Amino acid sequence: MFDDDWNSDEKRPSTVAVLPSNDETEIPSVVQLQPFDNQVGGHSHIFRFSKRAVCKPLVSRENEFYEAIEREHPSLLSFVPQYLGVLNVSYRHVDKHTQDDTVTDAQNNITYTEAATSPDNQRGRPKVSRGTSEANVPTRRRIFQDESRQRTPRPFQILHADMTVDQVEPSPVRQEQFLLMEDLTGRLKFPCVLDLKMGTRQYGLDATDKKRKSQTKKCDKTTSRTHGVRICGMQVYDSKKDNYLFQDKYYGRQIAPDQFSTALARFFEDGKCLLVHHIPIILEKLYRLAGIIFRLKGYRFYASSLLFIYDGDEQTQSRLLREFEHRRRHGQAGTIPSSAPPNRRRKKGEINIRIIDFAHCTTGHDYIYPDEDAADEAELEALRAAGRPIVRFPPQWRDGPDSGYLFGLQHLARSFEEIWDRERQRRKSEAEKQAKDSGIQEEEQLKILIQKADLGDLIIDGSDVFDGIFADSRDGLDGHVSS
Repeated sequence: MFDDDWNSDEKRPSTVAVLPSNDETEIPSVVQLQPFDNQVGGHSHIFRFSKRAVCKPLVSRENEFYEAIEREHPSLLSFVPQYLGVLNVSYRHVDKHTQDDTVTDAQNNITYTEAATSPDNQRGRPKVSRGTSEANVPTRRRIFQDESRQRTPRPFQILHADMTVDQVEPSPVRQEQFLLMEDLTGRLKFPCVLDLKMGTRQYGLDATDKKRKSQTKKCDKTTSRTHGVRICGMQVYDSKKDNYLFQDKYYGRQIAPDQFSTALARFFEDGKCLLVHHIPIILEKLYRLAGIIFRLKGYRFYASSLLFIYDGDEQTQSRLLREFEHRRRHGQAGTIPSSAPPNRRRKKGEINIRIIDFAHCTTGHDYIYPDEDAADEAELEALRAAGRPIVRFPPQWRDGPDSGYLFGLQHLARSFEEIWDRERQRRKSEAEKQAKDSGIQEEEQLKILIQKADLGDLIIDGSDVFDGIFADSRDGLDGHVSS
């Protein structure tokens, strides 16, 4: 992202100036980017743009993947962060003693644009790709209006009214494109975030041979190979100690396959109990996501992550726990609390699951397959000129779904089922022990007390989705294959 000749203090954008658009969206002229504190995985720095939005360096054609999802598969939109467009950013090191001069000098160097290939963009009108959809315009407008209210920068002309050209000595300005998207943790009091690297293949279609070998080696030594998923980072709030537990990608690489579900459960321990009430909702979402991914023929989600996010606020989780215990007493703990998913609104504090990091993903028709897409060298050159990268390592079944990703979802679902079963057994054993310690020995009475403590079976719609995906037939997928 940044060159090595910049020191650590200079490696982060300091200010962003955004030119006003021609529509009704109010875009602030100057925005100070702040480090995003809730990033637990990934290589690129993420910055806080406002209370509602974050931005990250645009890698490859990640914005085009977002746009393709919106056009072709809107059913997946509930599993991706809301995409708000691309920012063309000019940034420089800000000296705290001369910050005003730096900010003013940066103005008019930055634009807020859509994809470069858009006809509208070529006419000079700044707008966004997915952000221009009717559903996203109100969200984008609120983000910019909120940011404008927080700062009232002086007009460019007034700032320079008493300055001469000789007084302005601009430092080098760097240009970078940033992806603007909703902040999934923005309204959470104590954000708990789990980053899971999904799939059995972590390199893109146009990867270098060195990258392919290093990523394959990494997968072979971790749960990416055995489970199709590995922990890439997490932060969990401990309400008892009033602090966070942090784990990085190196922790995830050390987890043995038979310890994966135990490590996963750590994300739901708040210092007092296991927040098992999230599991039915998680499984419903994973089953539904698997069905969607299975229908995305040709799509690959290489090196993407699956984020799990919830608010660790004790009051919020206590309320959800009380609702869960009420359902448990009525034999409904292992069911979804309200009907008609996925249209139900997510409750405050409830788990949020989103796919992120699409830099190495493909829709199946955004790369050049030389042996299939070009009849001769002239046609191949025309495709290159259009900006499409050439495939170096094609998937095994180009027209099929991402079997490695589905393999990961299957094992992830199984792990949550294991967590549920362990907690179920723990509660029953504890109830039996407490009863016997109290002098209760009569078998029927013990049975009643144990039954009262039982979580019960998980009864979630869609739980058979993997039976159809990985069927024992010629049509079934093999998740072990790096598809």
